[in-house]
Amino acid sequence: MKTLHVKLTCTSDLHLGGQNQGSILDYLKLRKGEPYIPATHVKGIMRCEAERILRSTQCIPCAITGMAGDKDHGIHLCPELEKEGKYQCCICKLFGSPNIKGGEGCREGKIRVMNFTLETPDRVNSGLRTHVSIDRNKGRSLTGALYTVNTVSSGTVFSGDIIIREPLDENEETPLLLACIHAMADYGLGSERSRGLGRMKCSVAWKDNLSASYGGM
Repeated sequence: MKTLHVKLTCTSDLHLGGQNQGSILDYLKLRKGEPYIPATHVKGIMRCEAERILRSTQCIPCAITGMAGDKDHGIHLCPELEKEGKYQCCICKLFGSPNIKGGEGCREGKIRVMNFTLETPDRVNSGLRTHVSIDRNKGRSLTGALYTVNTVSSGTVFSGDIIIREPLDENEETPLLLACIHAMADYGLGSERSRGLGRMKCSVAWKDNLSASYGGM
């Protein structure tokens, strides 16, 4: 079994939605109080970026979160998968497929993404950003809508593993899997990316027989 170890370094502050505490939006934490990036979030953005890459190069129909301009926000998958339960493109092979009509139910993909945790738990710093909600129809602030976001500071490093459950072919390994990881970092993680949060840089390294701990997706 091969494992891809990914390191994400925050180049701006990061906020991942945690519990709302009055007017303070705290970041997502483990039971021991440390911030982390859940596997579902990482895998979701990786898949969206992989779909975007292949739609621009191979015109694939897959779009798990819906196509741009799709008012119904429906799930779009390969016709062969919907009708015959067969894979057509690399996307569903890598990431799996949801439970769809004719698709033989939910199936796990070739990769499993683990939660991303702090590289150095004793060195995490947090910050506060105060914002006011805007009435987009009137273009002005809402009365009593002041709130504060608790962020993980720039420079914080998270790391996690992507376990390769089944062998990847040459098209899935380098051109797609590695490309969507770097595209994910460029896109950013967490909330309020339009305000400059969630910017990342990443590094990857292949490891053999590495046992990963903590929840995965």
